Amino acid sequence: FERVDDSKPHALSITKNGKYYYTRNRSTLVAFAVGGKYQPGNAFKIIGGHTDSPNLKVKPRSKRSKSGCLQVGVEVYGGGP
Repeated sequence: FERVDDSKPHALSITKNGKYYYTRNRSTLVAFAVGGKYQPGNAFKIIGGHTDSPNLKVKPRSKRSKSGCLQVGVEVYGGGP
């Protein structure tokens, strides 16, 4: 996947069979793949879904290692107590 800057849509160079992604607010990831029948200049649709409560949020200092495994520390975000 190639990172794109969604704040500069005029600079995007979308091509057939391309795979792209961008992030927003350090909490959203948008990734999409362009089909082989895409023609430059034509429109295409991106469909998404989300859930924002509750979820697991990666802690800022989360990298741990135990029993030979790499672990990531997380915390519950949203959804009440």
